[in-house]
Amino acid sequence: MCGGPRIPPGFGGEAATTALREQRKALANARLASIATVVQGVFSAAVTLVALAIMPASIVGKVLLFALAVFPLLLAMRSRGRAAKARAHAGAASERAWQAAAEDATARAKDGITPAALAKMLGIEPEHADNLLTTLAVHDRTRIEVGEDAELRYSVVSDPLVRIGPGAAEEEEAQEELADHGKPGQREGRRR
Repeated sequence: MCGGPRIPPGFGGEAATTALREQRKALANARLASIATVVQGVFSAAVTLVALAIMPASIVGKVLLFALAVFPLLLAMRSRGRAAKARAHAGAASERAWQAAAEDATARAKDGITPAALAKMLGIEPEHADNLLTTLAVHDRTRIEVGEDAELRYSVVSDPLVRIGPGAAEEEEAQEELADHGKPGQREGRRR
């Protein structure tokens, strides 16, 4: 009814529910902005037609009437931009809901899940299932293993991985050194 994704019940938990609520709100905002765009565009066209019909003799009158037509046109363009932004936000929320559902389905599979099995379970295209699982793997939410049947299987990472950037070891040493400076006698012992 709302044009949103039809995620099978029970998949994704609270994360999917929250994302779907966010998507529904963004789609409603997009519809309102689209309606405002049409109304403002029609008003601008009506003012332009009235200005052409009246055609005052003075140049100042013509400028004022056409300025009145430009203002609703600018508002219509702004509303159109808001509608596009709301639709993009709705698309991102929809994708988060599908990712939550894919992660939940992957967690339920004992021996991991293939993209084809996920597609069948969620009722989506295999390419979309593969993209969801790959995105989860990129963000360290799933790990990829090759099964005995030579197919890629995705499973949920039990302990999230921590990425350490360059310079992390030096930062740790600096913190240890700062801790040692406050303890008398240890500073000299380490330097020797």
